[in-house]
Amino acid sequence: MTSICCNKRVIDKIIESGIDGINFSLHAIDKDEMYGTQVDRSERWIEQNHKKLMELIACVCSRGVNVK
Repeated sequence: MTSICCNKRVIDKIIESGIDGINFSLHAIDKDEMYGTQVDRSERWIEQNHKKLMELIACVCSRGVNVK
């Protein structure tokens, strides 16, 4: 599973399945790294998806799932 562009509904289903941890890509957590790995993506796209990813990480943590 890729964490970039993932949505909360998918994350909720994964958590409900009983998973005990989710790995998030380090390059996606750091906006500068994300810029370097996403070919042909606008700055706006990067900003929006970085914000969404950080919100997903906070959601996962709040549900007691390990974030790796």
